[in-house]
Amino acid sequence: MKIFSDIDAAYDPLDGCVLAVGNFDGVHRGHQLIFSTAVRRAREEGLTAVLLTFSSHPASVIRPGETPEPLMTVRDRLLIAESFGFDTAFILDFDPQMATLAPGMFVEDVLVNRLGIRAVVAGENWRFGHRREGDMPMLSSLGILQGFEVDAVDPFMVDDLPVSSTRIRGALAAGDVAAARTLLGRPHFVRGTVVSGEGRGRNLGFPTVNLDCHQILVPGEGVYAGGYHTAGSSGEVGSGSGQPGKATERIMGPAAISIGSSPTFENGSFSVEAHLIGWEEDLYGGTVTIAFYDRLREQRSFSRAGDLVDQIALDVEKSRDLYSIHELDEIPL
Repeated sequence: MKIFSDIDAAYDPLDGCVLAVGNFDGVHRGHQLIFSTAVRRAREEGLTAVLLTFSSHPASVIRPGETPEPLMTVRDRLLIAESFGFDTAFILDFDPQMATLAPGMFVEDVLVNRLGIRAVVAGENWRFGHRREGDMPMLSSLGILQGFEVDAVDPFMVDDLPVSSTRIRGALAAGDVAAARTLLGRPHFVRGTVVSGEGRGRNLGFPTVNLDCHQILVPGEGVYAGGYHTAGSSGEVGSGSGQPGKATERIMGPAAISIGSSPTFENGSFSVEAHLIGWEEDLYGGTVTIAFYDRLREQRSFSRAGDLVDQIALDVEKSRDLYSIHELDEIPL
């Protein structure tokens, strides 16, 4: 898949394309339906399948201070898009200039003249242009005038409610990673750089990696069962830079994950720590991907270190069991 950050850089629109457009944070099951619809239509019509998304959430410009924490990096959006079969992706900066474009100008200048769209595929609630004044009925009307078709994809429903990034964030904040997994169609995952910690886990017999998750949303405080993988790379896989890389090695296994401030110990600070079951080598400065399967328990204080060790042993065993029925193949490298 070819990736551009500038529409004018190296793209020839003459052959036309089917365009999937949106923010696509998390690439949940509704987004996946948009992806598959766009790629299928492009193949049927002999056109290029193109993704258009943004390097930051539009709210960062429209409503500064109200920007939601992202569910994944741009890089991971690109990896998933590539797995669906997109030929080209554009990652644009949503800047104040773009935010002030009238809906008709955005469609004519960006979509028609620069991208050469033959069809646009988006969620039925997608909004665009200055003050989000453009909607899908307006896009359809503009398509009639300018010679392109519009495919408005219905929301993906779970428990009679539409799947949305906002709904997933709510589930994660509550620690309900199982619900998030249902909405996403895969476990929620984060890639973290291993940084130095307090070393308490090693002293207790369960060494952990302390992760800097690059401002990607992590679940609420608690202890979780999950899985991990580490990957050697020629392109800084999972560095949080948003740039794709190529993995050269993958090591996988179960993980018991603690998110919070370690209430058993005084002056504990908030951290994301994972005991990588079966892994013993030093990973400082490396990258680890953690996938969340289920919440095991809340964070709580133990009066005796021995009681904490016994509880961690139970957490580890449950994590092994849950890992045996889940797969990490759904997590992109």
